[in-house]
Amino acid sequence: MNTNDKLLANGFDLKSVTWGYRDRFVELIDQLYRDKLLGEDSPEVTECFFSMMKKVEMNHLFDHLLMRFLEVLKPGANWIMRIPVLFSDWCGLASQMADHNLGYGVKYFDAWENGGFGRTPNDVLYVVGKVRYLNRAGMDIGIAFLESFKELADIFTFREIDVFVEYALKLYHNHPKNAISFLSLKTKTSRCYAESILTEARLADIKGRMLPLITSICAGDIKISDMSVLDADELIECGFSVIAYRDLFCFPARVSVFEKAEENRGWYMFAALTAASVLYFKGFALVHGSPRLNRAADFISHLRISPAIPAANLFVIAETCRIIKACLQYFSGARALAAEVINIETGNQPGFEPSFPDLVLRGIIRKYARLDEKLPESIVRTAEIVESLIENSNSFEDTGRNLCVYMKNNALPDGLHEKLYPLAFFPDMQYPAEILSKPPDAADLHGDDDQSGASDDRDENEEQRKSGLMPVTDTVKGEKEGDAQLDSGYFYDEWNHLEKEYYEKWCIIKERRPSGQGDTVIADEVNAQIMNARKTFEMIRPDLAGKEKHLQSGDDINMSLFMDFLSEHKAGMCPEVNFYEKPLIKKRDIAVAVLIDVSGSTGEKCYDSQTVLELERNSAFIIAEGLSVLGDDFALYGFSGHGRENADFLIFKDFEEDWDESCKQRLYGASPCSSTRMGVAIRHTGYKLRGTSAKKKILIVITDGKPMDDGYDNVSRYAQHDVRKANEENQVLGIDSFCLSNEENKIEDLDIMFPRGRYVILREFTELPNALSKFYISITR
Repeated sequence: MNTNDKLLANGFDLKSVTWGYRDRFVELIDQLYRDKLLGEDSPEVTECFFSMMKKVEMNHLFDHLLMRFLEVLKPGANWIMRIPVLFSDWCGLASQMADHNLGYGVKYFDAWENGGFGRTPNDVLYVVGKVRYLNRAGMDIGIAFLESFKELADIFTFREIDVFVEYALKLYHNHPKNAISFLSLKTKTSRCYAESILTEARLADIKGRMLPLITSICAGDIKISDMSVLDADELIECGFSVIAYRDLFCFPARVSVFEKAEENRGWYMFAALTAASVLYFKGFALVHGSPRLNRAADFISHLRISPAIPAANLFVIAETCRIIKACLQYFSGARALAAEVINIETGNQPGFEPSFPDLVLRGIIRKYARLDEKLPESIVRTAEIVESLIENSNSFEDTGRNLCVYMKNNALPDGLHEKLYPLAFFPDMQYPAEILSKPPDAADLHGDDDQSGASDDRDENEEQRKSGLMPVTDTVKGEKEGDAQLDSGYFYDEWNHLEKEYYEKWCIIKERRPSGQGDTVIADEVNAQIMNARKTFEMIRPDLAGKEKHLQSGDDINMSLFMDFLSEHKAGMCPEVNFYEKPLIKKRDIAVAVLIDVSGSTGEKCYDSQTVLELERNSAFIIAEGLSVLGDDFALYGFSGHGRENADFLIFKDFEEDWDESCKQRLYGASPCSSTRMGVAIRHTGYKLRGTSAKKKILIVITDGKPMDDGYDNVSRYAQHDVRKANEENQVLGIDSFCLSNEENKIEDLDIMFPRGRYVILREFTELPNALSKFYISITR
């Protein structure tokens, strides 16, 4: 069978090609058959190849493009045809780009010929995936990446290319031409940025090494984050690099303290060791961020030490010295790394071994950073005081007590009235933390009559309460005068964005369960929606075995990976044996709380005569039925209230409860209540979610209007900013918040409350029953 017959057998007629190209087409295709890259031995590749060739039948202008396609598949460069899956992806992307712009298709094949796809199957796989990703923004930037990949690969690893490309993509949205020049490394800015990538270390890359170190020292569940979870204004003002709470450590996203990336990764490791040591050696991080101890200055005010600012500065210096000294004594293997980091911080030559606390004093009081400069007498005196304070101190409380004793009989030296800047690698104790600690258990809210002995207990622990080291039990009067019944509730702060501070213990939220007498007869339309939700959730239920791939040994061989191995081996490379696979059971680990607005406005009717609350209840019922099939842990709550001391929190289904008839009756027993105090409800739902063991925690708020209650100032959007702060507090604790609302909430309000587009506006609230389940699936896949 001659070549023309073979082409006809595959549905390709040379008559569709311009006569001047036909002989060359036959010559190149015949060579592919002789090399056994096409034919009966390669049916998948042959089918893919001819589906590409048939494009000329739809557009005669494709002649030139297909000629380039054939020319680049020359011996030495046609190895991709031996890997059917990769060849199919490669051709598919070429076809997509050529359909959009014929010139892009030609440049695509030119890039292949010029090495723009790398040299190995892994390179090609990476480039194809990255170009597809960039094409979503614009194919011109995808082509620019192809044309510059060879140069980028000579400089960067894949991970570093990702960082470089992400910056170019951000630039592309505002300045496309500049972004393309940047990506091609043609500008001074791009070369400087490339150099910074090569020298800096990134938290995202080193986080996996830091976490085991931290958890092994702290023996607890510590989360690591960059500074984006903290208040931006405070960060600019304070300028610190690390902060440590009891269960959260924040580090800079990038570090370029040293000239080499590996040394900067060492900076991260030492900063992680120091932060963990703060907890291990009972430093201020144990209480930092609690309601009464937002910063070290608060601790000093509780101890009633005066003058407050110099005393707070001395406390910070003493604690910094104590922790670093203990850290290097206990973890002696870190001394060399510590010396490098500390010398960089204090501006000294490498190899210098400073003493404590002189070194730390100079590091904190930057004015006297260099050790070759003579310290003023007041700073020398401060060093002596610090040594006395930490001599027998085993915790920040000991240091505070020692400071109290010292201040009774002595005056502090001059030089401590200036603002202190902490060592960059050491957690800042003066950052005004705005992250709530876990709320106290339900506090008793009762009248003025205390039980016998209560006042004695308070007197006994008065000093501890003053220091903020012991939770305070507050008492308020009951709702009715003379009411003998004890109510239980939770105290929460509320954020005032105008004053940039919390109103402490400002709101009281009370849990209650509806009567449970609701009519649970479900309408036919709702039943149909329930069936659809159940089917949809069953389809995504991850109870089937998948495959764990790229293993050096396993139960089966992945043929695609095996072909990659063979092609690399034949090309003279030494590929890793990683083509085995084994069964893998995937499981979801998600907890979701659905928080429903049951304020008075939910009693209003929509266009189909249903009330807003009826639609909310039906929606919650539908998603609950779906979640019970899917297996995700879930809870259903409602919120309303009248005034800051009477926020209602309705429990329809709690996390530890089964989804049974009693939960359904409680849900349908809910009725419209009063106002919409949303911030405190979000904080309390976050408290509920933190009690679950799920790895991913989600809060979905369903509301028909703006937050509204007594004391809210609509002009300044006080309530919206409080909701935002509540969501930020939950975000720090690993809880993602979303909102479904109608057009009563304007975009500018929702942008404040649920930033980064974490909301959906429904044109009609009647869309809610169908929208909620679809929305949940989209955010949890």
